[in-house]
Amino acid sequence: MFQADTSKPGQLQSFNDDAVATESGNWLFRYWNMRESSDVDRAQSTLYEMRVIRTAVEGYAHVHNEYPSGKTMEDLQKAVQPDFIKILPMHDAWGTPFLYERDDKVGYRVVSAGADGKFDRATWSVGGATTSFAEDAVANGDAPGWFRYWETR
Repeated sequence: MFQADTSKPGQLQSFNDDAVATESGNWLFRYWNMRESSDVDRAQSTLYEMRVIRTAVEGYAHVHNEYPSGKTMEDLQKAVQPDFIKILPMHDAWGTPFLYERDDKVGYRVVSAGADGKFDRATWSVGGATTSFAEDAVANGDAPGWFRYWETR
């Protein structure tokens, strides 16, 4: 049985790395056991996390009248955490770091490399749904919803 040790806030103590402890010692179950999940499950989880990232970016922009500058997720994390999000998701459900970049044309871009873990910048201008989980998912600042996403139904 899983036991949370709240006497050590910020320390991970779980089986299968399914939980993380927040600084206050609360447990946040963000992911189910991804080792046994299908690509559909991973895609749905990743798209959710990308929405969370977009919410933090848009919150920052609402206050500062511009999107966070930077070319990395670490730059974004410094800009939005903790004022606009407590814990910024940094990796997709396949374990690959998200890509964040500010872009003068579209405002910003949040990208998941998908199941293959390889970013393919050449595909980022092609919008709409894709049925291949190896393709990148892309959220742009100039488009409500998704610019490029996985069809999961």
